[in-house]
Amino acid sequence: RVLFRSWCIEHNVEPHFYTYQILNERSTKGDPAVQQLRDLPCIYVLHLRSFVRPSRVFWTAQQLDRFAYILPSTLESFRSFFRAVGVKDAPSPADLADIVLEILNDYFPKQASITGKDLAVYEVCMRSIASRIETDTPDQSVLQTLREAPSILNLANRPCHPDEVLYRDSEWHAGLFDGALDEALCRPSLEVLVLMQTLGVKSLSECCNVTLDFVGGVVTAHE
Repeated sequence: RVLFRSWCIEHNVEPHFYTYQILNERSTKGDPAVQQLRDLPCIYVLHLRSFVRPSRVFWTAQQLDRFAYILPSTLESFRSFFRAVGVKDAPSPADLADIVLEILNDYFPKQASITGKDLAVYEVCMRSIASRIETDTPDQSVLQTLREAPSILNLANRPCHPDEVLYRDSEWHAGLFDGALDEALCRPSLEVLVLMQTLGVKSLSECCNVTLDFVGGVVTAHE
């Protein structure tokens, strides 16, 4: 285990088949040293020629593009080790939030719009998190992480903090601003609306107070 960390991981060297075999044997005995690898990039992905964290490796394909990898079939015989370090069938809400944060960190500093495959992955993650909180007890740590991050995309798909945008729920109200408010508006799908509201996004109609300030012209009474 020490050799694995100090040589293979630190020097980005593909582990020998027997290295995983030894780790697998130790994991079946509950070796605590194996558990210490859970938070480290300890699974070598051949086409990347690099190690990735177990939270990004799964037994089956995911719709997460460059943020998820399938465990190679050549290593499936070492399931005890890979399960011990955290390889799962599907990502948890915390894993999904971590992917969202990685995407946001790529775009938010540049105030750039999220596009292409990254946008598709962002939407998959947010829909998955939303579906979990509607059926299970919400993970408050995950929700808090998203509340503190620029986790909401405005109409131009630029990341914004939840308290900086409003849900465009009324075209009439939006029309009153003639596009001047678009940077501060978002239009999430109905699948993620509850999640957005949970994170603190308010609706435009809720925050608009329209009053009659002046009436011009002449009013004529008719019988």
